Amino acid sequence: VQYAVGNRREALRQFTSCVGEASAHYNLGILMLRDGHEADGREHLRLALQRDPGLEQALMVLETMDEPAQQSQ
Repeated sequence: VQYAVGNRREALRQFTSCVGEASAHYNLGILMLRDGHEADGREHLRLALQRDPGLEQALMVLETMDEPAQQSQ
């Protein structure tokens, strides 16, 4: 709900209290990507990986996003 009304900071706080910091950043990143905020979404995915390097979902999303750029080189 907080994210939907534009309160990202509170959304992150609530996510963190429910699922932990790494998963909170992952979830917020996915929401941001869904809503077209690519730079912010990537940043939250990176933060998720910093807090939990084993969070494969975050790594997979970032790798998938980078694939088209690598293929065109």
